[in-house]
Amino acid sequence: MKTVPTLTLTDGLQMPEILSDLMDTEVHVTELLSGIEWTATITRYSDLPGHIQVFEDGELVSESRILYDQRIDFFLDDFLRLAPKEVEHVILRGVLLDSFEYGLGSDQVRFFDIELNGEPVGPLGAFAVFQSWGLLAVPVLSIPGQTLYQWLNRRSPEKAARGSSRLYARERRGVVIRPTEELNHPEIGRLVVKLEANPSN
Repeated sequence: MKTVPTLTLTDGLQMPEILSDLMDTEVHVTELLSGIEWTATITRYSDLPGHIQVFEDGELVSESRILYDQRIDFFLDDFLRLAPKEVEHVILRGVLLDSFEYGLGSDQVRFFDIELNGEPVGPLGAFAVFQSWGLLAVPVLSIPGQTLYQWLNRRSPEKAARGSSRLYARERRGVVIRPTEELNHPEIGRLVVKLEANPSN
């Protein structure tokens, strides 16, 4: 079975030292959503049509199972039309939401990450791409220029994780915190931190 790497979220409540290190860092905070990590890899060829593959939780999905998402061809066509010629490979990551749980008319993908030619794009750049491509993104909870200390606003990480969802009328699952400029931790790699509202559930 062909696979693609998933994006690992570090538990900030289990590793509080990472949160301490980020206090004076500008961050991009989004809502943590429940669902399947949905990934699309798109490749441009010089002499052949582009190619797209879809993965759920890192495993390749058969063509028959991706028919629910009518944006597949859009991803490919828009990438070939809009992406700079030097961009030959894209990885788009999102969350496939359950329509029943979120009260949606149909299953929906909300995007949170993009890599170009194997290099991750910072969250501000990534969300600008989502907007220009007409892709739905996960809800943003911070404002540009905020440090983690400012966003917490004297709240504990546990309290900051809780709050109302931006997508449906119930409490959110938690938050995801990313530095606005990509940072790599020597032990865990890309620094993407989650704070769960109810970590024991």
